Amino acid sequence: MLSKNKIQFIRQLHHKKYRQQQRMFIVEGTRMMEELANSTWQTVEVIATEKWLVQNPKLVPEYVPLHEAPEKDLARLTTFTTAPGVLAVVRMPAEAAPGADILEDYVVMLDGISDPGNLGTILRTADWFGFKNVVCSMDTVELFNPKVVQATMGALFRVNVFYVESVEFLQQLPDHIPVTGAMLAGESLPKMDFAGKGIFVIGSESHGIRPEVERLLTQRLFIPAWHPERPESLNASIATALICYELRRREI
Repeated sequence: MLSKNKIQFIRQLHHKKYRQQQRMFIVEGTRMMEELANSTWQTVEVIATEKWLVQNPKLVPEYVPLHEAPEKDLARLTTFTTAPGVLAVVRMPAEAAPGADILEDYVVMLDGISDPGNLGTILRTADWFGFKNVVCSMDTVELFNPKVVQATMGALFRVNVFYVESVEFLQQLPDHIPVTGAMLAGESLPKMDFAGKGIFVIGSESHGIRPEVERLLTQRLFIPAWHPERPESLNASIATALICYELRRREI
């Protein structure tokens, strides 16, 4: 049985304020525990049901404090509709600024992405296509939001995510680094000439790339629609996936 203090502590981590204060966040489910076990991130403690522990004896390192709890306690702690049987408290890595080395490959930059599912899916996509660095504007949804964490399916353990002041970051780039924005008008993606590296900016679905960031673009990219009465815009994560695919396809 978990103590009231332990239950209260974990439930507080559902909220950004407390995650930032404690520098910890929650990981849930067997798939995420597998990804966590294969990462270098620090697991603070694990709470799991007896059934889950019997089925997954190798996913909790011996040095990690382990609390066995009934399903009713997990149900009070989970951010899921149905408790998955295991929950881990994980320490956030130290915050870092992006270094010049991230410019050795393409970098995905997100401008005002507010939907947790979109951010998680974008990180999962970046991971799939081998893009190691994603730069986010300060108003992009928090990386450790439980919905973001789950949507990454473990990609957050492999992709470097930096939060920056967008304009300042772009203004400090070397002149030879292209900054391409995904827009509703510009050079068609299939015809775009890529430099082998650069920044690709994806804006929010509702507002697009903000004007102060758009002014710093060196080129504009358009993903053509095949339907004559095209929708207003593509989903941000789908647009990111199409661009990432095209970039890697040209390297084959």
